[in-house]
Amino acid sequence: MSLIFALITAFIGLLLSVLNSIPIAYPLFFSLCIISLTLIQSGFSAKSLFKMAVQSSQKVLPVFRILLLIGAITSTWIAAGTVPFIVYYGIQFIHPHGFILSAFLLTSLVSFLIGTSFGAASTIGLALMVMAKTSSVDPHIIAGAVIAGAYFGDRCSPMSSSAYLIATLTKNRLCIRT
Repeated sequence: MSLIFALITAFIGLLLSVLNSIPIAYPLFFSLCIISLTLIQSGFSAKSLFKMAVQSSQKVLPVFRILLLIGAITSTWIAAGTVPFIVYYGIQFIHPHGFILSAFLLTSLVSFLIGTSFGAASTIGLALMVMAKTSSVDPHIIAGAVIAGAYFGDRCSPMSSSAYLIATLTKNRLCIRT
């Protein structure tokens, strides 16, 4: 019962931080303290909790490396003109009648190439949204196509950090290269 109370308190702290524009690090640290104290009262030792935290953190360290590499690739591609090239020539092929499908496909392709849904939405998704606002196409539908395409491409990409995280946590050895 005390663990449920600790989780509810942590959730309320996170909710209040979002509503009051407080940096999320503070309620996350507060939540860590509350849940740790609750687990210590339940019989876990502080040493065993720390050991479990370190072991679990080591599982996700490769994901941080992938995210760092994706950030480096995205910034390098932007600086080198690769992303503007993809955006420019992608936009050349868009026909107004197939704009929604084209938005989905282009965002999927960029997301697949760079391995991140956020990078795709912030590069070609931004250009597509600007095009939608200046044309007669409903920007809400284009936003949906961009988000769907970004996540579809991310899930299919061999460079996807979220796919690697899921494979690591589920211990799927077919997807993880060790």
